[in-house]
Amino acid sequence: METMTKTSELEQKIESLEAIVTAQTEQIAKLEALVKYYEEQFLLSKRRQFGSSSEQSPDQLSFADLFNEAEDQADPLQPEPTYEEITYKRKKRVGKREDDLSGLEVERVDYELPEAQRICPECEARMRDIGVTPRRTIEIIPARVIVREHAVHAYSCPNCERNNDHTPVIKAEAPTPLISGSLASPSAVAHIMVQKYVNGVPLYRQEKGMMNDNVFLSRQTIANYRERSALARAGLLRPELPACHLRPVGIRPIEGSRSAL
Repeated sequence: METMTKTSELEQKIESLEAIVTAQTEQIAKLEALVKYYEEQFLLSKRRQFGSSSEQSPDQLSFADLFNEAEDQADPLQPEPTYEEITYKRKKRVGKREDDLSGLEVERVDYELPEAQRICPECEARMRDIGVTPRRTIEIIPARVIVREHAVHAYSCPNCERNNDHTPVIKAEAPTPLISGSLASPSAVAHIMVQKYVNGVPLYRQEKGMMNDNVFLSRQTIANYRERSALARAGLLRPELPACHLRPVGIRPIEGSRSAL
């Protein structure tokens, strides 16, 4: 009997230790990711302090390079080529335009005569439709910015209000905000990410572009949207808590990166 009791106690201790190890492993993984994030911020701050302040990428030419291209590309020691490159023009193949437009949505606009105008000018008989003459154009619709107000309705029981001491209140389900207390939405953050990392648009240019659309967001706010959404996606920041609540002891919170502003 005593042996069974000891065995049960050992099993409980083992389960307790395994739970502690699992919790500590998860905590270590989160802390390692947080340390890596702060290391990247430190490197970015050093690069911003001591690196080049130009926003020009390696693939872009400076204003001076536009005029020095011939001198840079010239090589007096390079022998003349023995073969001559010949180019020629040919007619554009049939169907190329349809292939170029195959990935776009087609919106058709029909221009028709009113019923009263479908009368023959010679004999005044009713005219019939004999076909259309198509013509295609590409229409570019600029981005549209709106303010979406999420109105969450709450419901209470009128009977409980009159007869009971406690009145239950139930709220309708609504999407969880990406960043608590912020105007940021998934579509807005996605637009900022695409402009920054796909199109290479710096934050100060995004700020000016948004001002042209009557959206007044500072580059600091845009940077906060970018970083806090990345932290939330990595699981280091819960949407209902601000970033400063998760900082390690002794480390000053980073309000937002100013990299490439």
